[in-house]
Amino acid sequence: METAAIPMMSPPTTIGRDIGGRDIGGRDATDGIDDLGTLDGLTTARTYPVRYPCLMDPLDLLRLLLEPLRLAVVGDLVAAPRTSAELADRHGLPPEEVLRTLAPLVQEGLLGTADDRTYHLDVGAWREVARRLPRSAPASPRVAFGMTAGESEVLRRFFRGDSHSELPAQRHKRLVVLERLALEFEPGLRYRETEVNALLRRFHDDHATLRRALVDEGFLDRAAGEYWRSGGRVL
Repeated sequence: METAAIPMMSPPTTIGRDIGGRDIGGRDATDGIDDLGTLDGLTTARTYPVRYPCLMDPLDLLRLLLEPLRLAVVGDLVAAPRTSAELADRHGLPPEEVLRTLAPLVQEGLLGTADDRTYHLDVGAWREVARRLPRSAPASPRVAFGMTAGESEVLRRFFRGDSHSELPAQRHKRLVVLERLALEFEPGLRYRETEVNALLRRFHDDHATLRRALVDEGFLDRAAGEYWRSGGRVL
């Protein structure tokens, strides 16, 4: 007996196909379907081998999941394995359209099928795609200047190269970041606001937020348009 499975489509036409079965080039997705039949009123096809391990580029996967209906269907499979009939009923789609929606993910090994005709996420394949995501540059060694090992670990989470990504929500971590930024200012010197901004802009374009945070937490003080170090360690 044939099982309900994804209809086979040639791999070059799977990326960029919309929910209606059309790819970017305009060729209808049914051009690549082979051996379609019916079983209990559902469109079915023979099961074809899929690629494994998953070789899909992370950006291609993102493009697929930007289609709202495909994302909704995949979200259902995150919660629990389901048959194409269940997915069609839950999303108000024709069964054939559900199969076309799932096809690229099945062919790339991101979705698997079971003997009970349900589809499920292949967690290992998704993790393989995640491992190929571009990674941000690590924090520059310069960022750890004057800081303890524990503080440097915190800084590594909030710096990319020499750039500061964001102020931590937790105050004790935020103080570590501000402590490091304060080291850019020489004790005993007075700085005009434009000079403060220029120093902080090396780390983040939003120098105003960093400047206010340094003042609010007592690392800098100000008066008459000038700023100076008022807290933090001295090296």
